[in-house]
Amino acid sequence: MQVGLLGAHLIHERRANLLKKQPRVFRVPLTRYRENLQRMIDLVRRIPAEPILVTAPSDIEPDAPAKALPFLDDLNSTGYETPKSLHDTYCEATRDVARTTGTRLADAATIFEGRTGLILKDHMHLTPAGIEQMAELLAAEVVASLGH
Repeated sequence: MQVGLLGAHLIHERRANLLKKQPRVFRVPLTRYRENLQRMIDLVRRIPAEPILVTAPSDIEPDAPAKALPFLDDLNSTGYETPKSLHDTYCEATRDVARTTGTRLADAATIFEGRTGLILKDHMHLTPAGIEQMAELLAAEVVASLGH
């Protein structure tokens, strides 16, 4: 039993070391992200309904190092210089897909920028005040889409 556990542990350690040496692969690469947005838009329009895309708000500072966000500790291997540049790239992709498909956009990233008390310390999830602000933004977009 102990030999088996030792063998499993050694295999796990070897795999973990190999993964550390490989470039970071995001769970959803940018091209796949764009494709997913397009597919969701197509599916919603088939219902028929009017999709609304939303950019993700964040309070990541432009010069924040990757080590400030533990889940991005190996950001340097991705080609992005900072967590903010990574986040902004995905927000811009959302805006671009909205433009090219004629889809409504709730640009929460822009609206929340520079405002305090709306985002938790993880730099992504919303506080109760942020949830309220997001609800107001989305409600306004839904109402605007009804008059469209």
